[in-house]
Amino acid sequence: GDSAGAEAYASLSSVAESPHRKGEIWGATDDGRVHVTRDSGASWTEVTPPKMPALAYIGTVEISQHDADCIYLSATCYKSADYRPYLFVSRDSGASWSSISDSFPQDEITRVIRADTVRQGLLFAGTETGVFVSADDGAGWTRMQGGFPVTPVYDMRVKHGDLIVATHGRSFWILDDLSPLRAAGSGLIPPRETVRQCLSWSTGLFDGDGKDYSPAFGVEGASYKVKNPDGRSQRRYLDVGENPPDGAILFYWLDESAEDNLLIEVHDSDGALQARFDVSDERLKIDMKPTAHAGLNRFVWDLRSMPPVRLDRSLQDRPYQPFAREGDGPAGVRVVPGTYRVSLTAGGKTSTHDLVVARDPRIDVSDADLAAQYKVAKALTDSVSDLYIGVNRIRMMRKQL
Repeated sequence: GDSAGAEAYASLSSVAESPHRKGEIWGATDDGRVHVTRDSGASWTEVTPPKMPALAYIGTVEISQHDADCIYLSATCYKSADYRPYLFVSRDSGASWSSISDSFPQDEITRVIRADTVRQGLLFAGTETGVFVSADDGAGWTRMQGGFPVTPVYDMRVKHGDLIVATHGRSFWILDDLSPLRAAGSGLIPPRETVRQCLSWSTGLFDGDGKDYSPAFGVEGASYKVKNPDGRSQRRYLDVGENPPDGAILFYWLDESAEDNLLIEVHDSDGALQARFDVSDERLKIDMKPTAHAGLNRFVWDLRSMPPVRLDRSLQDRPYQPFAREGDGPAGVRVVPGTYRVSLTAGGKTSTHDLVVARDPRIDVSDADLAAQYKVAKALTDSVSDLYIGVNRIRMMRKQL
């Protein structure tokens, strides 16, 4: 026998306190039992699902944020050579239970289940090989890909609109922005709040066509740029993690392709146009054009207003031959924190949502200073546009002589 008593007495494997009712606490054990107290532990009632296998390890008790009576359970019996999934839901506070793992792959060990805090019925399950998602309260399940490794998932949390995943031996993983999974229907998906970050002036200074060994001064990390089949460039990192994009991430769903007819516009609170991205605009570089294929699309607005007018190289007397790789030219001005209106037009339909641009909490400057900075930078940008317009007109007139 076991002299320590570890095998003689069951252990609590999961404890959850109700966010809805004071004094209600749920407890699950490593031998397949579920109990609940509604008087802060003075008395307990067993509410184990009838179909819960004997000696099952119940890894999670998850209480819905939307319904006080909705409880989810995840369990596994792999120690008894039973590798089937066990996921349960009760919608009457434990009086009855239903299985929600019938459509789950039947050779997956289910370790954890979490419910989304915003969309009711959006569930995430962690298994021995990865993460699965259900958008219909467990009726159907789909494996989440996106580069996630084949590894055991021990716990998950929905935090600040992201899904944080703890794995066995493969560190923490974060699925940034659950907005596409929370939204329903086509068109522009409500964007999440975006922080107007203040990055180091040397960020991206060493980016080139070959391999780079420093993302910024004093920062080590190797990366290189590749071109995808669609012509868009992407930087791949070898020995450092990849940061989220510096800008507002816009997700949108298209029922059908709109390769020749898609427009994204951003207006400020006064109605002034700040940015415009048209897939039919040949002046836009491919990396600045929104994708327009059927299904889910993602576009990153760099929080800059429209750039100044560019010089028309075709009007030069001699062919333009740069001595080195050209940059992207003068950029627009970074907008100030505030609320902006983003509109997506595709297939004759327009959808709009507000986008909140928040200030960087690390920067101690006033809103007035940021507004003054923007005003000066915008005036300089407009002056550059006026200058280039004049140069283009002069060159055009000379061509006509």
